[in-house]
Amino acid sequence: MVDNLLFCLSKNGVIFWCESCELDYLPPETESRVMNVEAVRGFTFKSLYETLFHSRVVHYGDQIIDRWEEKWIMDGRPPLKMPKCWKKFRFERIRPGARMCSSGGKIVLFWDAFDESGYLHIWSAEISLERRLQGGGEIWGNIERSNIVMPPIEPFKAHKKV
Repeated sequence: MVDNLLFCLSKNGVIFWCESCELDYLPPETESRVMNVEAVRGFTFKSLYETLFHSRVVHYGDQIIDRWEEKWIMDGRPPLKMPKCWKKFRFERIRPGARMCSSGGKIVLFWDAFDESGYLHIWSAEISLERRLQGGGEIWGNIERSNIVMPPIEPFKAHKKV
C-alpha cells in the first residue's frame, strides 16, 4: 500500500493498482463483486513485464501445495493425479514469481534472471509513482534505479531456493 492505494503484481508481471476504498464490503445484492483495478502506466517497454513473468524468486513449500490441492478439490475439481514436483511446477506457473513491496512511498520489485553463462542474479528495481489527473486519475510509474542485489556465486541451470 502506497498513499492509500493498493498495488499488486499479476502472474504476468503487470503491476495493478486500486483505491483502498474498493475493498469496502459490497452488499450481496450487488451483481459485480470485482474490484476496479487498473495497470500502472509508464512502462513503455514490455521487457520488464516479461522478466517479471519468467522470474521464480519465490518457491513454495509442500504445505502451500497441499492446501492449494485441497482447495482445488473443494471447488469440485478432480484430484491432481501427478507427482508433487509437477504440482509445484503447475502452482508456480499460476503465481507471480517476482516479489513486490513498498518502501518510502515507492514500489520495490525483486526478481531473478539468468545471464548468458548460466549465472543467476537477483535484481531489484525502485519505482516512483505519480498520479496524473488529466488522464482520469491514472497512476504512472517511473523506474528510478535497477541493480543486481545478489551477485552470482556459481552457475546453475535450475532454480534453487535463495
